[in-house]
Amino acid sequence: MGYISPTKPAASCVGCFAWGVLPGRFCRACFTYGQLHNEGECTFCHRAVPIKRGYCRLCWLQASQDAKGHVTVLDPFLRTLTHQQLFFAGMHRIRQRGTPLLGKAGRRKGRKPTPPPEPPAPASTWIQLRLPIDIRRDYSHFNRRDHADPLLIEARRIATDLGERRGWTRWVASDVDRALVILLSCHGTATRSGTRSCSPNSAITA
Repeated sequence: MGYISPTKPAASCVGCFAWGVLPGRFCRACFTYGQLHNEGECTFCHRAVPIKRGYCRLCWLQASQDAKGHVTVLDPFLRTLTHQQLFFAGMHRIRQRGTPLLGKAGRRKGRKPTPPPEPPAPASTWIQLRLPIDIRRDYSHFNRRDHADPLLIEARRIATDLGERRGWTRWVASDVDRALVILLSCHGTATRSGTRSCSPNSAITA
């Protein structure tokens, strides 16, 4: 169903009787129709041709013509067919519901061409400036003892002694130590503000 010689005479389609210059015994539409549907006897014209739901392509076209402007369901019009209107080959194009015609003769607009990619941004000539002095981190002036909390140190010592006497597991001792760090860090702030104070023994036995 490809090339058609320009000198080929017109003929009638075996499937739908359409008149025109055909690529073979069938027009292109009937050839496709025959590829999609099995052959059988048409309910209306009783021809042995490919049928869809009991009717040939010509009967479907006639029902579509009769139903134009009314409804999109063609079954009632198929049951009331009285004649078949012949036509020239190539007059009917596949139409999708709610869309323009398809094919070379359709009016559907082609896809918009893809816009060309934007050119890459020019390379920046900005350079990170460096200070004229070399400053490095100096940790020699830090002394952990200057930041140690004596209340926390005493509480952890008492907790260690208490855990040894009572046989705490290392998990219990670790949980108590963590709780003391959290509790006394908040307690130090409160003590400095003058709101409350407590001894390490009371913090452990609370």
